Amino acid sequence: VFTLCPKGHSVEQYRIYEALETGSIPVIAHEGDYARGHLPPEVFDSSILFVDDWKDAPRVMMALWKNPKALLKRQEDLMQWYDKYMLERIQALESAVDT
Repeated sequence: VFTLCPKGHSVEQYRIYEALETGSIPVIAHEGDYARGHLPPEVFDSSILFVDDWKDAPRVMMALWKNPKALLKRQEDLMQWYDKYMLERIQALESAVDT
């Protein structure tokens, strides 16, 4: 249901996209201003689960886990957002190639 996505060498790394591809909810810590400075701005409009600090993650995930209706809605919203996000990226790439 959840995929922890620590920044590693880069905050925008493959775990985020693997989670999204499988319908899992990525969990990302803001880590100060690091996430906002390194992730595409569009992700902050998504249902990705952002926490201020990693120590907050278990509490936030458990609260969502205990509310199955809200959890399912978040997953569905996230999948719809990701489909749209990827379609826009593909269209931008195709447009760039066609010009």
